[in-house]
Amino acid sequence: MSDDAWNLIESGRYDEAARQLARYINAGIGVALGHFGNKAVAELAAGRLLDAERTLKQGQAFAERNERGSDFLLSLSEVQWLNGHVEEAVGSLMARIQD
Repeated sequence: MSDDAWNLIESGRYDEAARQLARYINAGIGVALGHFGNKAVAELAAGRLLDAERTLKQGQAFAERNERGSDFLLSLSEVQWLNGHVEEAVGSLMARIQD
């Protein structure tokens, strides 16, 4: 599934890749942190920054639930900044620094 989605991303079919990854994530079977990262990449490439921000937040919550470290907070802070959510961006960056 992840390979198929990445092939869609590489071929410029970002929306299709994001939809495919969303279905996979929502199914909840065999989901890994990379699925959230790839979905955010597809959304960013499609110019859907708010969707990418939501996906990165979901990925961070997934990492925390599974007690896994991630760099999603750093990526999240960058996307929040681009979306004009300055205070949230600073908060995410500070949380990443404190991790």
